[in-house]
Amino acid sequence: MLHIKQDNILEIEADALVLTFDGENAASHRGADFVTGNLASAFRDRWPEAWPLIEEAVHPDRGLVPCGDIVSLELPEGSCAFGGVVLASTLRHRGDRSHGTMTGIVASAVERAVRAARENGWKSVASTPMKGGPRLDVKSAFLAMVQGYRKAAKALAPGVPDLVVCDSRAEGFAVIDAAWKRILKGAGG
Repeated sequence: MLHIKQDNILEIEADALVLTFDGENAASHRGADFVTGNLASAFRDRWPEAWPLIEEAVHPDRGLVPCGDIVSLELPEGSCAFGGVVLASTLRHRGDRSHGTMTGIVASAVERAVRAARENGWKSVASTPMKGGPRLDVKSAFLAMVQGYRKAAKALAPGVPDLVVCDSRAEGFAVIDAAWKRILKGAGG
């Protein structure tokens, strides 16, 4: 099931957390130059002991991670509040991407994140709206995430992991709440 919450995502209960990064930029994988989204930076600051494992999982020696693809990683117990992370390559710091391309990248990353959650035995995976940096507005990002989740749910039913989309900002949450209510109304529920 898909859930939305207005909360600090680092404080919610979920088995895994989605962190975004630029998987196509080899320079983004080098130490301090590891280009991540705001959530990944907050995660690194809060749980620095888990961060080297994340950097290793996407080290350039392992190959680049194309946009829309993911790397999932179980984390040692006690290293952070989550049992694992899904590193989603949705940030693109070189070149331009159209709106349609970016929504496709986000939908693909969410579908793959939910599949990875199932493969890892995680019952829930949490993410903020994946805007691809400043490239998508909150509503477009959320709708792309819904599209990716629905595709995964259709393929994995029954037993699809939950997706929790969380935005701590009142204005961001209001946008996803309104979009989610419109979706539910249109689905008769």
